[in-house]
Amino acid sequence: LTITYAGSLYFHRTPEPLFGAVAQLIETGRCSTKDVRIVLLGHCRYVNGVETAALVRRYSLEEVVDVIDRVPYAEAVRTMQRSHLLLVLAPERHRLVVPAKIFDYLGTGNVVMGLAEAGATADLIRDTQCGPCFSHTDIPGIREYLASMLAQGRYRTLRNQPALFSRYDARELTTRLIEEMGRAQG
Repeated sequence: LTITYAGSLYFHRTPEPLFGAVAQLIETGRCSTKDVRIVLLGHCRYVNGVETAALVRRYSLEEVVDVIDRVPYAEAVRTMQRSHLLLVLAPERHRLVVPAKIFDYLGTGNVVMGLAEAGATADLIRDTQCGPCFSHTDIPGIREYLASMLAQGRYRTLRNQPALFSRYDARELTTRLIEEMGRAQG
């Protein structure tokens, strides 16, 4: 099960709840370090001023987490496409903001897993049905979701249904804007 976060860990974005959930799965023997891979791709060497490597060690996930520095966009997209889950982080302070990366994630067809409090990002994830969304404090929920994905390899068949979020496609939005402008003029 490969979970990828692509972007920058800034403005209180942290994968720590995911680390906690995966560590619990490993500690209880529900999976091994070979069953899960977490890829942090981009500007991810620090989380809230703490070295990511130190957080990884705190959770004993050295064999699970890969921190990869920024790569060209096309390579990042390939990494996202090869992943099973794409992680979006929306800190509580950003309830009105939707990270732009979620639209890149949707374009891959892969399932998006959100760590977001109530707000715009959580609403978008629910509206598009692109995947589960958990509060940052819901480590048991994250853990059980991942356990269900690992059971019998369910994660291997995870895919989104693009028709559910087509109304967020740039072409669709442009067409709607032109129609609205036409109605307003005439």
